[in-house]
Amino acid sequence: MAPEPTLLEAFKENPVSFVVALFCASLGVTLGTLASILHKKGLVSTILAVAAVTMGLASAAAGALGAAQFSQQADAAIATPGLSVSDRARIVGDARARAIYPFATGAVGAVPAMLLGGTAIILRIRRK
Repeated sequence: MAPEPTLLEAFKENPVSFVVALFCASLGVTLGTLASILHKKGLVSTILAVAAVTMGLASAAAGALGAAQFSQQADAAIATPGLSVSDRARIVGDARARAIYPFATGAVGAVPAMLLGGTAIILRIRRK
């Protein structure tokens, strides 16, 4: 039985989804922090907070797209004629194990961005 794939192996196969998810998450955290600090500035803080929540959603979407890419690669691989049932099961299992990493990266990155953006929106609403 083959060992479970690592995060580094998954990153080497598909670095774009990881980089986009982490970039969107870090931008969302930055915007959410600025929106929370500037919550008394009116429209500026609201725009920053909505942008932070949007970046959090974009981070989650990038992770989900990276997971879908691993699934598509597995589907293409098992379509090859001449594979046994056990080979197909191994390929699909490996793809599922690798697909967890970009999805988790996007989801974990989305949480702080969306929390900071949501907090800034709530601070803005409570101020009115």
